[in-house]
Amino acid sequence: MEYLIIVFDTTGFAMQAESFFKTKSIKYEIMPTPREISLSCGISIKLDSSNLDFLIECIRGNKIHVKDIFGAAGVGASRKIKKLDI
Repeated sequence: MEYLIIVFDTTGFAMQAESFFKTKSIKYEIMPTPREISLSCGISIKLDSSNLDFLIECIRGNKIHVKDIFGAAGVGASRKIKKLDI
């Protein structure tokens, strides 16, 4: 797993998470939600997989609200995505 894809129920939750990551100086990228993952909110956040423990801590502390988290590797047609059970 090279990176994490965080999926949200609403664009508002995605924007709140973005603001939170900014305050914590966490490097992230806003990306379109891959259609093979979800048809809900069209915006996801991509994080390096090294941030997984921090992300779990934030979710458990209700600092951010996420729908699902996926681990991913590769790009384009060779991209592999797997839902993480957290």
